[in-house]
Amino acid sequence: KGEMDRLYKIRPIHKRAQAELLILGNHLKEHQAVRCYLMSLNKFQFALATRKVRSIQSSIRGILFNPLGEPGNRELIWFTKLRKYLQLIWMLRNQHLEHIYILNDDSLVASLNKRYIRRNFFISLPDPILIPSEGIEKQLDSGIPIRSKKYRFLMFGSLSARKGIFLVLDALKLLPKDISSLIEFVFAGKVVTHTKETFLASLSDIKNNRPDITIHYLDKFIPYRAIPELFSDSDCVLTPYYGNQSSSGVIGHAALYGKPVIGPNRGLIGDLIRSYELGIVIDAIDAQKLADTIHFFCNDKEAYRKTIGMKRFVKERHPNRFVQTLIAN
Repeated sequence: KGEMDRLYKIRPIHKRAQAELLILGNHLKEHQAVRCYLMSLNKFQFALATRKVRSIQSSIRGILFNPLGEPGNRELIWFTKLRKYLQLIWMLRNQHLEHIYILNDDSLVASLNKRYIRRNFFISLPDPILIPSEGIEKQLDSGIPIRSKKYRFLMFGSLSARKGIFLVLDALKLLPKDISSLIEFVFAGKVVTHTKETFLASLSDIKNNRPDITIHYLDKFIPYRAIPELFSDSDCVLTPYYGNQSSSGVIGHAALYGKPVIGPNRGLIGDLIRSYELGIVIDAIDAQKLADTIHFFCNDKEAYRKTIGMKRFVKERHPNRFVQTLIAN
């Protein structure tokens, strides 16, 4: 406990990351471990190339999220790509790095292996979809609204501007009344702290000025046991994300329960939606396009029912395959 207390007091973050890795190195040496797995390399990218950390003799494998992608915030895209490229170059100084795993992106993996002339150093890892146990009990206190006859659209997870929550709210305002009375929206998850006040104000404004639109907001962490009911009771899942070079576990849940998604045409998420026929892509993510797509979906829902591609997407991302990929080679 004392060791952890001291660790959390270390600033800045890159120094704390180095301290964490040095503690890890001591445990690896004590237990004579030949290999370790870091489930996220991102915060350790600088520390991994420092002299002290490079002295750790065990081989290291880890997952690198959004390695060269867009930031999803106001940071300039060219600056982000340059920063991430330099971080990657710096991290590769550590010769004990054995494999770097990248979620769901075969083309990026092939490009990086070619660029750095390291065969099979970067490995595409299927983002696992958690399959619920048989006979999982329904949560009586889940707070999920009772299923109605309306088309239900769902936004799920950690809700933020980067995930498009304000884009969705703006799209709701643009929906024609002949369609808004036929649909309902569920925001399920915690809104990030720095945008919550703005989100609640916008939500209140819509409820006051557009009483024809039904909105449910589940302001809490959604437990694993509630996910089957939440997705099964929805008709469509909204993923209008910015910074879409990263993957999303939400589309995995949607595919598992046979629910189409509406998301961006560009980036990794767009590639997955198109390749596996997971739903509808929007060329330009803006409020009017999203409102039009929601309207279009309601008029032609059957065209986006469960597809063979959804089943294939789920099969390729079974947790067993995730583990097999990690321990192979």
